[in-house]
Parts: sequence; structure tokens; C-alpha cells
Amino acid sequence: MPLVFAIACSNEIPEDSTRRAIYDRLLIREEVKDIEMAENFRRVLERSAVPPPTVPTEEIEELWKSAEGVKVTDDVKEALTELREKIHEEGVRSSNRRWFESVRVLKASAALNGRSETELQDLESLSCILWHQPEERVTVRQAILNITDPGLAKVLEYLDSAREEFEKVKQEQERLSGSEMFQRASQAATEVAAIIGEAEKTARSKREKEAVESIRSIQANIMRNFLKLKI
Repeated sequence: MPLVFAIACSNEIPEDSTRRAIYDRLLIREEVKDIEMAENFRRVLERSAVPPPTVPTEEIEELWKSAEGVKVTDDVKEALTELREKIHEEGVRSSNRRWFESVRVLKASAALNGRSETELQDLESLSCILWHQPEERVTVRQAILNITDPGLAKVLEYLDSAREEFEKVKQEQERLSGSEMFQRASQAATEVAAIIGEAEKTARSKREKEAVESIRSIQANIMRNFLKLKI
């Protein structure tokens, strides 16, 4: 039976040369974290049983045939070269193998969207490919969005700031007393409210407004989980 694709998981990033060579060949990467927000935990509890997925091999074969015929445009080649230089300047380095395989992903992205040529927007599919350590993901994402969607890149900076504030409050929860924690959480909720205000000034597109809503969700979680307010 032919291998269509392979999925692997690990509790750590391999550092020895043998395992890193295998890790480098697993092209698309995703970090899965513990469920933290209450509403996400409830969604998991309420979801119905999910049947085992089926692999539509014929559709996949047709997609790859379509992808092979996609033209990589000059502007995408230039953007890819610029992206490589930008993330190298930030200390993020991917192997030549991953860069060359990324071109196939760009073609597949175009084919999935019914196009015969790549567009700059296809570069966003590389945000799960070009990082090595999880902490490099934001650097890669921002470098890509600064090329494809600078407005969204700015709003996501606000979202990252809100997430950082949430993480700080969570880490301080164990060492602060009840009244101190209430004061700290109130301060965090106020700071996130200010972040929302700045993000709203920037948000124009649907994706940007969705990012603002994610910031609101973080503020609601601070108020619900740390201030014990019903939202």
C-alpha cells in the first residue's frame, strides 16, 4: 500500500543529529498545547464522537497532478528570497531541503484554491514549515505577514501582547494572595482593554477583526478565571 502521508508526534524537539535529520523531513509542524481556556474545555466535553477519517487517495493524486502544473510567479520567488533573508536575520534558519519543499507547498496552496499560478497569499501556508523551535513561530509568522498582509501582522502583535499578559497573570497566581491576585488580574484586564482599543484602530479586514475578537476572549478569560466575574 503506498504511503500517502505520515503523521508523527513527540513530547520534545530532537536535538541529536540522527533524530534531527528525521525531524527535518517532517515538513508541516504544529505545536499542540494543553487546553487552558474554560470555553475551549467545554467545547471538547460537548463535542460528538468523531468517526475515523478516510483518506481520499484519488483526490490527493489529482491535487498533486494539478499542483505540478502550477507556475511559481516571479513576485513569489522574490518574496520567498526576501523572506529567507528576513528570518535569517532574526536567527531562524531552515535547511535548504525545507525551503525547496516549501515551493511544492506553495503550488499545492494555489491548486487548492483553483489557481494555475501562485500568489503572495500562498506564502502564509509556510508559517507551519519554516520554524525549528516553537518560540520561532511568531517570528516566521510576522515575517510572512509583513509581506502578505501588514495590517493583520500589526493586529496579531496586539494579540501576542494580550496572550503574554494572560500568561504572566497565570504564572503569578500561585504566589499572590487573594487580594493581591485580584488587584493583579484587574490590572491585566485594564491593560488588555487598552490593547483592544489600539487593535480596533488598526483592524479593517475580516481577519483583523477576528483577531480583535480573540483579544476580547483573552480579556473575558482574565475576568472569568481570575476575577471570578460572570461574563
